[in-house]
Amino acid sequence: MKITTLVTCAAIILTSPFSANSATMAPNLLFIVDSSNSMWGQLNGIAKIDTAKTALSRLISDLPLNTRIGLMAYGHRKKSDCSDVQLLTPIASGAAGDVVNNLSALTPKGKTPIATSLEQSAAAFDGLDGPKSVVLISDGIETCNGDPCAAAAQLAATGVDVRVHVVGFDLTAAERAELECIAEKGKGRYFAANSTQGFTAAVTEAIVVAQAEPAKKPEIVVSQTTMPAVTREVLWSEEFDGFDLVKPWTVLNPNPENYVIEEGKLLLLTSVPTSFAKAEAENLIIREEKLPRGNWDITAEFKAEFRTGRDSLNFGLRKDERNYLIAVLFTNGLNPSFDKDKIMLRLTKVTNGVATSFERGIYFDEGGKPGYKKFIDSLANGAAITLSKRGRGYFASLRINSWVNKDGNPIIRQTERLTSLRSPGKLTLGISKYKKKAPGEVLIFIDRIEAVAVEGAE
Repeated sequence: MKITTLVTCAAIILTSPFSANSATMAPNLLFIVDSSNSMWGQLNGIAKIDTAKTALSRLISDLPLNTRIGLMAYGHRKKSDCSDVQLLTPIASGAAGDVVNNLSALTPKGKTPIATSLEQSAAAFDGLDGPKSVVLISDGIETCNGDPCAAAAQLAATGVDVRVHVVGFDLTAAERAELECIAEKGKGRYFAANSTQGFTAAVTEAIVVAQAEPAKKPEIVVSQTTMPAVTREVLWSEEFDGFDLVKPWTVLNPNPENYVIEEGKLLLLTSVPTSFAKAEAENLIIREEKLPRGNWDITAEFKAEFRTGRDSLNFGLRKDERNYLIAVLFTNGLNPSFDKDKIMLRLTKVTNGVATSFERGIYFDEGGKPGYKKFIDSLANGAAITLSKRGRGYFASLRINSWVNKDGNPIIRQTERLTSLRSPGKLTLGISKYKKKAPGEVLIFIDRIEAVAVEGAE
């Protein structure tokens, strides 16, 4: 079945002096490295500055030869100087060796003038064509009374059209929020690094995304014609008829006491912790067929009885316990010792055991439990979780049936995108109570799972 959306407003024709060769233009990357005193702090027994030097040096050395790169640092010369920002290597092709040498010489000493470094970075891109990106690496927030969010917004809005990506290294929740703001205002993405291995994965992801940026915003000329249609074709739909799962569905480590097909629904029950990362995880529901090529959405419609305060629905692609991409809807509440209740949607990619992830808040409450309970009740009335692929990027989204805006349209919460050069595995579904001592059981009713191919721009 095909569903076609026609956009009948004026077509957009892209015309630009760069359009003919934009695909081959070399990207321009400026690494801004935090060299403030806090980078001497250790993570996994290694100073964070040493982790940054080792990982960055290796990754920079592996970049394509035509990539133009540069290096800026702050806090590396003086202890208490908020003007201590320096462009160590101007952006140029063939500069990898110089960047690595300057990186190895950094000695953390001072403060964290992020706003000033972003303001000064604009000049580094003057006269350069092609995609332009800052990759900011920091283990803390602004300490010089600047406004880094405003600086990032200004940088993205200037004629040089730079995007700001941020790698947050070993941050608290409050610190992460400030650095996420920098990425958002800078029209870039935020990457979390909470371990030495996670740092390498996060910087790798940031570099991949930065290299994929469009070369230049094209001039927009309006022509009164119809734009190409967006076509959505249903590839398959599982309604769970019958009395058991049949091919192409299989169950990894089946426990028949805790799953059943009944009245057109797949019922999953658990009272134990499990995850995609455990080889022994019970009742992982797997579709044993190749994923479609191109862009797609795969959606699971469900009703959830989340009552333990440590519940999770796991929906994603799994190759094995060390390689997968998973969307997790999870709860953290109902404990009197907590001063916050929250429900989150997390997208995590694990490659050879190394994880990188994004989280999107669905519900967050700093006082009392009424709102949390109301949200939990809404999940019991119906929701849908979707994993989507666009190009090499994957993202997850959540729709709750009872959530609508003033126009009656559904409210959807969506994560940032993670990049995977190869398919992360087969479609897999599971549930978990991720803390063994949490009271009660997790019960989920899966009404339908549907895969849709998406063609055309959305």
